[in-house]
Amino acid sequence: MFAAWVVWTIALMPAAAWAASSPPLFTASQATRGGALYATYCAACHGDALQGAVAGALTGPGFARAWGGAPSGMLGDWGASKVTVDDLDFVIRTTMPRGAPGTLAPEDYSAILAHLLQRNGYPAGKAELRAGSPRLTQVPLSFGTGSSALATPPARIAGDPAAVPVGQGPTQQELNAAADSTRDWLYHTHDYSGSRYVALDQINAQNAGRLRVVCAYQLGEESNFQTGPIVYQGTMYVTTAHSTVALDATTCRQKWRHSWVPRAKEVWRNNR
Repeated sequence: MFAAWVVWTIALMPAAAWAASSPPLFTASQATRGGALYATYCAACHGDALQGAVAGALTGPGFARAWGGAPSGMLGDWGASKVTVDDLDFVIRTTMPRGAPGTLAPEDYSAILAHLLQRNGYPAGKAELRAGSPRLTQVPLSFGTGSSALATPPARIAGDPAAVPVGQGPTQQELNAAADSTRDWLYHTHDYSGSRYVALDQINAQNAGRLRVVCAYQLGEESNFQTGPIVYQGTMYVTTAHSTVALDATTCRQKWRHSWVPRAKEVWRNNR
């Protein structure tokens, strides 16, 4: 009867409690350094708080599902998977960062793993985490909720209810009639149907060879980018990875430009 009671207790133990009861695998300073490395190499895909973005979450229910754990964060269904911290360590070292696996220093991978473990409720200790340590194979991988409230992003960020647009864009009637417009280009593909076509005949097979550059505008970007210009009432709007520019569609004269400054190092920056 005592053995059955022990098994029942373990099955109902929350993942965070299970992790907290594990022997320390890393130091607090190692996890802190791993947090900085994570922000540089991992956050763009997995989210600043491990909540997941273009790639999966690394904490909470999403993390549990990816590794065959209990979606609720409880360990009742986890035991059959027998996944250990060493398994997670192997996946990180052999597949990350995206597009350049195995390019970080061994101690950097260990620091990132320490950060992930800390955010999932594992305790810090006095000895640093080392690759290949037998201890990693002895500690089960639990699926905590993270040690920070940021691990679960808010469902909604409240704004100012009195805020209104400064300018005036196309009306809904104009948007609906975009397919018939020969002056404006209101969508990346021209109109709701995606026709990518305007019924104009000023340029044809006879005069196309006489086309020449009338004006040009240098956006000043240091890397390649893609953009789909929008034209409305003679103004062309162009975006880059960091800027939105309004140009006179006839003269290429800049009307205004808004530039966004990244708050941290960017990874796989792109614009379309």
